[in-house]
Amino acid sequence: MGATSIIDTDKLPTHYRGILREILHFPDKLLPPKALVAIGLEWDHADSDGVTPVQAAGWNGLPDVMGYFMSPRPDLSHVNKNGGRFLSTILHGVDHNPQQAGGDYIGCLRIAMEHGVALPRRAIDASGLPEIRAFLQQWVERMLGQMVEHGVF
Repeated sequence: MGATSIIDTDKLPTHYRGILREILHFPDKLLPPKALVAIGLEWDHADSDGVTPVQAAGWNGLPDVMGYFMSPRPDLSHVNKNGGRFLSTILHGVDHNPQQAGGDYIGCLRIAMEHGVALPRRAIDASGLPEIRAFLQQWVERMLGQMVEHGVF
């Protein structure tokens, strides 16, 4: 995502630097973020809540957008102001996003798991949705080495 910067992000007001999170719900979800990143907006900058674009895409159940933000290798250990890490933010969206019915959370979890995100044992049962728990259980049965006994998610 390294393009020649057209904008000087150091001169942007703070709330504009986190705008990627705010526009993820727009139609053509991927087009606006790609355009902003192409002119130099920081693709991994946390907004005022400490939420990064990749976390926001996961919370909203947007695997195509999340995949885009995964490609430059974001900091998946980042903790937002609510204490959420990447995996826990996706799982929180499953149960708490008011628009979660339109989200593809299994797609987001699949991308996260394919990128090697550790799966703490307690995360498997963290969601209230049986299909999410079943997906994580099936994943760990195939990829046992990805599960960790302890750890934050």
